[in-house]
Amino acid sequence: MKLTPAEDSAPPKKEKTAPAPEPLSQITFPNGHTARLNTMPVDAAPDDFLERLNVSAPKALIIMTGGTEGFDEHLKSRMYQFFTRGIVRAASKIDALILDGGTLAEGMATMDDIQNQSYPVPLIGMAPVSKVTYPGAPKTDGGQEKAPLNPDHSHFILTDTPDWGGAIELMYRVVEYLRTANDIPVITVLVNGQKLARAQVLRSVRMGSPVIVFKGSGGLADDIAEFYEKPPEFIESPELAEIVQEGDIRLCSVESSLEALERLISQQVRRDSMLKLAWRQFGVYDLNAVRHQCMFQRIQNAIIWLGVVGTTLALTQANIKVPALEPSLQKSLHDILHYMITAVPILVAILLAAANEFKSGNKWLHLRSSAELLKSEIFHYRTQTETSISRQIPEETREIRLAKKLKQISTQLMQTDVNLSALKAYTGPLPPVYGTKPGDDGFSMLSPENYLDIRLEDQLGFYVGKTAKLEKRLRRLEWLVYIVGGVGTMLAAFNMELWVALTGALVAAFGTHMKYEMLQETLTKYNQAAVALTNVRSWWISLSAAEQAKKTNITMLIENTEGILRSEFSSWIQEMQDTIAALQKEEPEQETDDDREDNTIPAE
Repeated sequence: MKLTPAEDSAPPKKEKTAPAPEPLSQITFPNGHTARLNTMPVDAAPDDFLERLNVSAPKALIIMTGGTEGFDEHLKSRMYQFFTRGIVRAASKIDALILDGGTLAEGMATMDDIQNQSYPVPLIGMAPVSKVTYPGAPKTDGGQEKAPLNPDHSHFILTDTPDWGGAIELMYRVVEYLRTANDIPVITVLVNGQKLARAQVLRSVRMGSPVIVFKGSGGLADDIAEFYEKPPEFIESPELAEIVQEGDIRLCSVESSLEALERLISQQVRRDSMLKLAWRQFGVYDLNAVRHQCMFQRIQNAIIWLGVVGTTLALTQANIKVPALEPSLQKSLHDILHYMITAVPILVAILLAAANEFKSGNKWLHLRSSAELLKSEIFHYRTQTETSISRQIPEETREIRLAKKLKQISTQLMQTDVNLSALKAYTGPLPPVYGTKPGDDGFSMLSPENYLDIRLEDQLGFYVGKTAKLEKRLRRLEWLVYIVGGVGTMLAAFNMELWVALTGALVAAFGTHMKYEMLQETLTKYNQAAVALTNVRSWWISLSAAEQAKKTNITMLIENTEGILRSEFSSWIQEMQDTIAALQKEEPEQETDDDREDNTIPAE
């Protein structure tokens, strides 16, 4: 039996409350197998899907699409084993729920193992009620034969849509709800397939679901496998081009071993787990980088302003004269100031020792560098642009390569000063709030357009926004330097030279602050990075649709963008390390209180 093509447009969604689920009825097929049957309006809310079927929440979803129609006996036998001993067994181990179209035309031969207790996996068929038949239901509709339901399913959901496309729309609304509500992975398996299967695979690709394609099963599966292994410069079909270029495709030959297929399915379940691990590790690095940055800045600010305070106290002690106070009180006030002045260099010495011992600045830079490197690897993974991609099982997968990158980054990090500190665990949302653009789920595979928006445009907006803030902050500090310097000149003009030392200390403090924050250097690098990203964006937008579809240009877009970000950050890191080293070398010699008074207060 031929599959009815999907309609070009999906049925409109109506905003209304879904009716209460109808009681489950039972179908008994001629071979003695039974299945539970329920009906579901095409516009029904998917939140009661599991309740309708009386099944527990799964830990994964497997969407089957395509069919075995036209297979010879050898291929049918292979697919039977793949299903009963490969897919079903893997689904049982990962506690998955299997969804398909429910008809014999789509079934992967017979699946007796699903009906017994060897592998109790719910296999749910979803189809339009007007297109299928089963014991006790009409076999024709308007003179046209209906597709028989596959008797080896455990459940069926029949919907009131008049076409197959409506059933697909309902299926993917259910899948999307279960995926997001239960935070579970979704895997799509394609065998053979024609136009209806193409519509389903395209929906899976747009949802970010990995697609396992059985190479050698014919039809759509072989088309995808051919274009994926040897990408042409241009694919005429826009749907097929989107599937091949943007889909997370995993090939499995019909001659592969059952163990290889089972491992491949398990790997796809762990796919989200690998990305979650990477994002969580990024969260750890980012959280601790911010923590050490704050500690470094607090210590540096304290050292700077303690110097100003010490100068102010010394000047006050030398000039304070309160005639109204008794000599004893005046001596007490002088002694208090003396102790405070003595305490200042001691505190500065403690802070300098803490800065050199804790090395918060170095730890901040190492952690920030590791976080940004890891983020770049995550985006490489999500755009499938790693070099020398291995696309055949059981060769090295992208998950394994990401794991190796994560290990490499963490190993290098542990060879730095970070190894001497405890890293706080990250327990926030994934991806972390500042890890990617708001609205990005952090796990879906990215098309060039999505990458342009989520990565390039987001970073460009960051640089443009930061340059405006940096310029404002730099100008404010420069004006403070000019104003305080002017005040010092005015004090000298009014014969108050003694207090010029205070204005000098303030100017030095502002200068040191600008130095360790590297405002000028950072502003320059952010402007350069923004211009470079703008040029990449302009280049990409100028390409024709055919040029944008070429793999070489897609790779160039991503490599140029990531290269600009790495270059800007590496340069900033190096200059910041040099600045921190310079600050450590400028540790002032500690002076006695008498030396300080002699050096800062001129003799009368």
